[in-house]
Amino acid sequence: MSRSESLEAFARAYTRRMPEDEAPEIDGDQLNAEIRSVYRFLDERRSAAPSIRIFQPTIAQDGYEASGSVVEIVVDDMPFLIDSVTSRLAALDHTIVRHYHPVVGTTRDGSGALVEVGPGRDADHRESVQHYELARVLTSQEIAALEGELRSTLDEVAAVVQGFEPMRFAVRRMAHYVYEDGAAFDRVDVEEAIAFL
Repeated sequence: MSRSESLEAFARAYTRRMPEDEAPEIDGDQLNAEIRSVYRFLDERRSAAPSIRIFQPTIAQDGYEASGSVVEIVVDDMPFLIDSVTSRLAALDHTIVRHYHPVVGTTRDGSGALVEVGPGRDADHRESVQHYELARVLTSQEIAALEGELRSTLDEVAAVVQGFEPMRFAVRRMAHYVYEDGAAFDRVDVEEAIAFL
């Protein structure tokens, strides 16, 4: 797949779920520049660690502008990401005015460089690409604090996802032990304990 084909596949994923009420408000040239900017950010990721950038886009540097600061995240796809990030932003009193969060299938070479982007649905490796426009411009101190909060949030999500199956296995094992050893206890209490587990 050529670079232009990869960018085109990314652009389709990025705009696939664009709310209809946003489409007339976004200048086509600026949206194109935004997509290219986010694609470059995806391409710059070189490790398994989440990439986060918080900045104020300008026409001169990025080809588009936003009324508030922009938060972008590229991370290996996993459950709970969007809800966790949007909840953390809300808890920190940041209002999101526009956001996109496509999941794309990616192929990277040995150095981590992006080789191909395609649909995320059946891909071997999926990455969550998140773009949030906030209602106001953040100061440099606010940016540093927010980046720390978001890294912490992403670490928590990864820990929950990695621990989910082992935890579920342990709970099922405990329920089995309660069932097997429950003869000495009231049946109602045993059933309640199993239901709780």
